[in-house]
Amino acid sequence: MGFKRFRPENENRTAYRLLCPRHVIALEADIDEDNKRHTFSKNDTLRIADNEAIAIMHKRIDQLKRTRKYRALQKDYLWKKQHLAKLDPESDAYRQLDEARKHTANQMAAMQHQFLISKSELPVIFKVDRV
Repeated sequence: MGFKRFRPENENRTAYRLLCPRHVIALEADIDEDNKRHTFSKNDTLRIADNEAIAIMHKRIDQLKRTRKYRALQKDYLWKKQHLAKLDPESDAYRQLDEARKHTANQMAAMQHQFLISKSELPVIFKVDRV
């Protein structure tokens, strides 16, 4: 059995998991052993598919964040958002900067679609029959 290396993000992950709401359903049913095995098998397949889908999304997000254009858009969006807080919402400068911020946000969303980062664009990894 290997040793788990200490990483600082493990502490953050543990704290995050403690704060996250978890949904637990407790069910009682009179089912035979064959149906139990079938149910647990489906659960295992779903767990594997979920883990693989999450890994693919993390990979795509990391690839997106490493691009020079996306990092520049993030800096531009942050700069505009910070400067909007300093302006009067009724002024023309505020409206122009807000339109530019929306344009930057649309460009970021287009890049996210280009990298297939959305629920609708994630391909089905495993075909799971309905239980």
